[in-house]
Amino acid sequence: MLVLLLGGCTLGSDGPSPTHATPSDAGPSVTERQLLGTWGATPKTARGPNTPYIRFNYDGTFAGYDGCNSVGGTWALDPAPATVTAKVESSTLVGCPRNRVVSFTGMRVDGTALSYTVDGKTKTMQRRTETPATMFLVDNDTDQLVAVPAPIWPSLDVRTPRARTAAAIEALMAGEPMKGRTYSTYWGTFCRRGTGVKSIEQTSARVTVTLTGSGGALCDLSAEGHALQRQQLAWTVVENLGIDPRTPVRLMHGRDFRMWEEDVVADRAYLAPAIE
Repeated sequence: MLVLLLGGCTLGSDGPSPTHATPSDAGPSVTERQLLGTWGATPKTARGPNTPYIRFNYDGTFAGYDGCNSVGGTWALDPAPATVTAKVESSTLVGCPRNRVVSFTGMRVDGTALSYTVDGKTKTMQRRTETPATMFLVDNDTDQLVAVPAPIWPSLDVRTPRARTAAAIEALMAGEPMKGRTYSTYWGTFCRRGTGVKSIEQTSARVTVTLTGSGGALCDLSAEGHALQRQQLAWTVVENLGIDPRTPVRLMHGRDFRMWEEDVVADRAYLAPAIE
């Protein structure tokens, strides 16, 4: 059990851990949207032997690396005073006698920095902010779309608009539909409509996204569900490419198969009010 206390508390993993964290009186409030995404390693450091990271996914799962082993599990957020309880449910079993393994004990969030202790010294990891990939999810309370950081692998280079867009689309397809506590998606499993992004082609007339693999055949959605699914894709595409939202988006599988009869145009009516 890992317990992250954000803003002045701790995250522990070694030995018995309490089921409930003790809140800090001075801890700030953190929303799920502020926590989502990848913290730690970047493409330049991801292959280092002692570069930890943790990815918080919208569906309550996380994946990380402690400097030796890859770990995964589930997490829950108590927004005030920003307590995250993470339960490790899987881990590789690599022995690293020469690595300084991070136990995630004493982890705190101050602004955009996540601090942790190694050999008695405090170090920090930041959430990836170098033009991060963004995906659009459905707010469970309002059924409107909200932009959140896409949980991407630290080694993935997303400096170009097309790379960001492909990574964000694949993050949409990898999620579990309607599973998140705060946010949900109309993609994932049978609703994903593909397994990866083959190409993204942009012209003055439209953006064409071609997917690889299969999916979506058994996806049973209402008319509103189909509309939200298409808007999730449209907004994810135009936001990451940085183009006019009025640009039509076409979804393809292979060279000739159009997955939707009509192109979709991002509609601001589906967006939640801007969050500062």
